[in-house]
Amino acid sequence: MLMHKIVKMIKKFNRLKDTNLTRRLLKNMKSVDINNSKHIFIFNQLESTYYLKLYALISCELSKRGIASCFLYKDDLLSPYYSEFNINGYEISNAMTVEKRGLISSSHSSNSNLFFEWIIDIENEKIESQGINFFYIITSTLRKIQKRYNVFLEDENNNPVYNDLIKSCDLLFKYFLLLKEYAKKNEKKIRLVGYESTYIPNGVWRILCDQLSIDRDVEFIESRRGYIYYFGNHHIRDSYITSENLTKTKLPVSFTVSRDEMSKFDDNAVE
Repeated sequence: MLMHKIVKMIKKFNRLKDTNLTRRLLKNMKSVDINNSKHIFIFNQLESTYYLKLYALISCELSKRGIASCFLYKDDLLSPYYSEFNINGYEISNAMTVEKRGLISSSHSSNSNLFFEWIIDIENEKIESQGINFFYIITSTLRKIQKRYNVFLEDENNNPVYNDLIKSCDLLFKYFLLLKEYAKKNEKKIRLVGYESTYIPNGVWRILCDQLSIDRDVEFIESRRGYIYYFGNHHIRDSYITSENLTKTKLPVSFTVSRDEMSKFDDNAVE
């Protein structure tokens, strides 16, 4: 019992320390006007403190190069340090939350109404809108939620979760089209950054960027934890991330970055 309390105290102390370090980092971050930045990075940290810190660090490095960025999901720690980003009345920065059962929502989402029409044909593995089939990303996410491989969409017990996943895809699709319209109108390059691209929500960005970003104005970059034994000969205590552009690539374009190497990127690294 005593050991359990000590472990809890250490974890709490580490969380407070991480929060203070992140706040200090953001206070020193250079402010970049989105209107004056050719590139805009939108980070999808969800509810992960690890990726919040990782993306905050990347964001600060981008700001030194005059590149604007924001965070899509609401977070009280981040919001004071990033400018508001709106498109046609839709909030982009600090806009979304993760509800129960993994439902992605924003102030513009509705419990009953969808932005698009959907074609649902489970027998033929089709959950489709605007020609894009979301069946596989929905079933993959359902497997993760239920922690089992075999899932049955026809099962009435799955209806609430299944419906929420469609609502999430619908909302993200709406935001994707908003970003594409903004990028085209303002000649911007938008980069969506996230992790776990085999599940909703970041998997939706991956599908949409891969199938609809013909001119690559909106791209999805998966940036996640790296695995030290797979890449290179760096010291075992180095901190690694692996980044991979998953937008219309015939072969994966990826690289692994240690903490010391991050500061050595030139401006061409974000093209």
